[in-house]
Amino acid sequence: MSLWPFVPLNETIEVLEWKTDVLRARAGEQRQRLRERPRRLWSFRHWLDADGQATARALVRSATAFEVPDWTQVIYGGPVSAGSSVSVTFSTSGFGLAAGQKVVLWSGILDNEVCTIESVSPTGIVIQSVATTRAATGIYRVDGAHAAVELTFDRPAGHLQMASITFEAAAVEQHAATTYSQYRGHDVLPLPAVVGAGSLAESLTWPREIFDNMTGIPAVERVRDVANEKFTMRWHAIRPEDVAAQRAWICSRYGRWLAFWLPSWQRDLTAAANVGSSDTTLRVFAPKGATSLGRTTCDLEIETTGAVYRRRITSASAGPSVSGRPTIDLTMDSPFGVAVSVSAFGKISYLRCVRFDADRIEFLHRARAGIAVSVPCIEVPVP
Repeated sequence: MSLWPFVPLNETIEVLEWKTDVLRARAGEQRQRLRERPRRLWSFRHWLDADGQATARALVRSATAFEVPDWTQVIYGGPVSAGSSVSVTFSTSGFGLAAGQKVVLWSGILDNEVCTIESVSPTGIVIQSVATTRAATGIYRVDGAHAAVELTFDRPAGHLQMASITFEAAAVEQHAATTYSQYRGHDVLPLPAVVGAGSLAESLTWPREIFDNMTGIPAVERVRDVANEKFTMRWHAIRPEDVAAQRAWICSRYGRWLAFWLPSWQRDLTAAANVGSSDTTLRVFAPKGATSLGRTTCDLEIETTGAVYRRRITSASAGPSVSGRPTIDLTMDSPFGVAVSVSAFGKISYLRCVRFDADRIEFLHRARAGIAVSVPCIEVPVP
């Protein structure tokens, strides 16, 4: 393998690709994970002078595989001594490091060394062998990859030329955390979405089968018991610990494979009465202009002063009028557990069981601006 020794320009694109077989039926769906670990694609752009262009061309002509550093994050910076079984101390949380992986000790294009990780602990790594002592070096994780597309050059006037290339690495290690808050046997999303410079797009429709002979009234039938509610979640992490948490959560879903609970993060319902600790009925105002919720069963995330509760709603019925407004009585599957006055309720949000609606997740890396990612999601029946 040959090391790809060019540090990319800002706005590097990283793609993780899982593969999931999804079979949808009327009342549920079956999902099977076909890749234990994802493939990673790196899309790099470089400004190269004539010498750099010659080097890039020579590497692509001669190499069948490449050692591609993860230039987006340096996992360690400092001295590294020469020798065998060299210990390097730093926090390894969130980097997806594993024994047998490669790292590059990088002090420049003319001063670098690719090494193999012997072991990993929460407080550091052990490198099998280091040939040269370095007083100050950066350590980057390395993927074994091949060039997925051609090396291209855009040659404007001047001595610098824009080079572009994409590398693909198969079966890469990822830090996929599993210690999340759970509800009804599935993880609850811990990362609130952000709008940023875009929006959180949503759509709602019923999958239907239409028979129309073009002469009479069309026959329309729903083909699934759950509506197709689709939406796009956006996250933007800047601090290293937030970046690690974001990556861990996304990788823990394995593309379209694992379902999770996602609150709407908005005030979908408003409490209309106090709730006692032994009560199993939650009274809420009907949405303005409607007399029902459009459903009789659902799950809710209920905010109160200083606490959040999640409850399953098993039935809904019309309640008495409160202050001239119609109400709906929601039957919970268990007593609320605490007494809460109507004024102490905060947001009451729908809690949806969803999964990612894509096996291909694209991360946009920007220097000093963290990682931005948008992921399409879809509501699914509770597994």
